[in-house]
Amino acid sequence: MANTFGIPFKFNTKMDLAEKFLDIYLTIKPPKETMVGRAKEALGYFLAYGYSKDKEKLLSTALSKPINNGYIRVIVNMLKNNGYIVIDSSNHRTFTIGFIQKYD
Repeated sequence: MANTFGIPFKFNTKMDLAEKFLDIYLTIKPPKETMVGRAKEALGYFLAYGYSKDKEKLLSTALSKPINNGYIRVIVNMLKNNGYIVIDSSNHRTFTIGFIQKYD
């Protein structure tokens, strides 16, 4: 009989899956700086749907509770400071999630 590896969990949406992944990831590798719950939720949104300036604007209504645009900028800067959103070296205007790297 084969052994099963991994952590089984149930999810209903992409956001739910991303947040559960982040719970595990941030337990193993905590952020460099303090990260508020809304930043974690925003990072889950970007993991599930990708990051772009348009998606950043949609963030105000996409999370569990609406937030204002000024706080969105604070959250995005918090994610950048922790290395979760970085400038892509091949295209300086495109951002990518920092801990998901492409392999050739």
